[in-house]
Amino acid sequence: MYNCNIFLEKLFAMKILRKRDLCKKNLKDKMKNEKEIFESLDNPFIVKLRYAFQNSKNLYLVMDFMQGGPIKFI
Repeated sequence: MYNCNIFLEKLFAMKILRKRDLCKKNLKDKMKNEKEIFESLDNPFIVKLRYAFQNSKNLYLVMDFMQGGPIKFI
């Protein structure tokens, strides 16, 4: 018997940011604002931030996967 949860898997996109690079480029506030904006949005035309977490070296933003890549390349 198969576990039916296997067939309900969903793809996510993960943005990984090095804390060291954010500090060097003075982008800590920008990243904090980006996270807060994504958390507050609820629109079918904007990708949804599902999870945000960190470890000692990196910040991780997990969002719904959207086929096609960044809009700046379209």
